[in-house]
Amino acid sequence: MKAVRHWRNSHRTPGSVPRRRPRPTGQRCRAAQVRGAAPLPWRHAAAILAPPPPSPALPAGVPPCCAPERSRRGRDVGRRGGAGIVFLVPRGALLLLGICGALSLDIKTSPEVRGYVGEQVVLKCSFKSTFPITESLTIDWTYRPLTGGRMETVFHYQSVAYPPSVGKFKDRISWLGNTAKGDASIAIQSPSVSDNGTFICSVKNPPDVYHNIPQTVLIVTERGFSFQLTSVTLLSIVVFIPSTVVVVLMLVRMGRKSGLIKEKKKPGYKKSSVEESESEYTDSCMERLKTWCWNCVDTDEEDPY
Repeated sequence: MKAVRHWRNSHRTPGSVPRRRPRPTGQRCRAAQVRGAAPLPWRHAAAILAPPPPSPALPAGVPPCCAPERSRRGRDVGRRGGAGIVFLVPRGALLLLGICGALSLDIKTSPEVRGYVGEQVVLKCSFKSTFPITESLTIDWTYRPLTGGRMETVFHYQSVAYPPSVGKFKDRISWLGNTAKGDASIAIQSPSVSDNGTFICSVKNPPDVYHNIPQTVLIVTERGFSFQLTSVTLLSIVVFIPSTVVVVLMLVRMGRKSGLIKEKKKPGYKKSSVEESESEYTDSCMERLKTWCWNCVDTDEEDPY
């Protein structure tokens, strides 16, 4: 082999650069392997035909989907393509939701408000913002009838109140709120049964504009006569009536003892036989009643007058 190389080198012209044998490609190596012949002598041929090294063992608890892949150049790379997006999108969404939740407004209203025809009704709404209140704060009240239909704005506030100038609530809604205290309440004057519906309070304080959507259902009815026995009324009845009876009995007893209460008789009057028979019966009933009352009032044994 050395002699052949010496013969080839001796026939080259002076100053010429010896030609380098081309590096066998993977296709030539595979062709040589098919025909059973050894590939051309090249130190990198064995590395091309050799099987790739085994992948490193995964630690316990790591799913196979997270195993690194082998690139064409033999370097370990992580996940590529859409696999990374599948895992990153939910995390980004959760982060966005967390930010929105931290910056959102908290609005509270009464779920149901009852009123009577012709009497003022107050719709309460309170809010809490994470940013200072500025002139950019806006408050909107919208209304939808119980029978259905589209939502309509019935009140707007931005620095000053803008009551409705048209519609069914024209000149009937007044501002009762205080933005510095987080109050966005309104009042409806002279409500009627046709005003029944759903009211929604919406508050925006840029950049704090995300909030929940609370709803208030207004129910207006006719006021009828109804007696409601409250605890105060019941307590008054139970205490006042027995006290009055006791006081009256004590006064009667004191008057009998002091002689202020005496039985009066008409002088110079003589009853007939018929009147005497009737008076005997009535006198007997009256005497029994007087005796019973006397026993109730006077418990001590005293001589009658």
